[in-house]
Amino acid sequence: MDFLLLLLLNIATMAVLYLILRHRIRKEFNSTKFIDDMEREVGAIVTEMNQTTERNIQLIEHKLSSLREVSKHAEALLVRGREELDHQTTKLERYRNLGRKHSVVPATPAENSDSRGPIHQGQHHPQQRTTPGSGSSLPAEMVQEHSQVLKQSGPSTQRSKSDDNNPPGAQNPESREARKAQVLTLYHQGQDPQHIAETTGFTLGEIELIIALMRR
Repeated sequence: MDFLLLLLLNIATMAVLYLILRHRIRKEFNSTKFIDDMEREVGAIVTEMNQTTERNIQLIEHKLSSLREVSKHAEALLVRGREELDHQTTKLERYRNLGRKHSVVPATPAENSDSRGPIHQGQHHPQQRTTPGSGSSLPAEMVQEHSQVLKQSGPSTQRSKSDDNNPPGAQNPESREARKAQVLTLYHQGQDPQHIAETTGFTLGEIELIIALMRR
């Protein structure tokens, strides 16, 4: 009798414990609550990922804007460098052209002292000569000065080595024109201005003036 009562009491206690545990389990693992909790966690994760992505996009846009500014600055420097290069090239070409127009070759001291003779020692002409076919010309002031000297000088101031052998009427205009033609002929043949001066009787300055006027 006592054994049956104890057995029934134990069975009743176990049934109560079973019901209590089942209720708690159902309460804790309710499907609706579990889904809600999962949705909240997933939403929080997605929100954090979106915020991180936005921050990364902003950083990338800032870097791109910085790169665009650097690229614009580099392009401006490149354009400025090209303009400066073109300007310097134009200036250099202009200086070269001016140098070709006004370039002169200085005569050697031995050539001037040995070949000019005593007749030319008292005259102070520039120690420069133009090379045949070089395309150079005397400055305009020197051309005007020599032209005035030629107009004002008489036969007595334009003598040369060959004047002693010429008759008194050798310095007439026709003779001077013939000698000028001879100067141009010798120059076109490639003769040196100093040699032309010795041959025709003109001074070296007059030879240079005749050649310069011919080029103009």
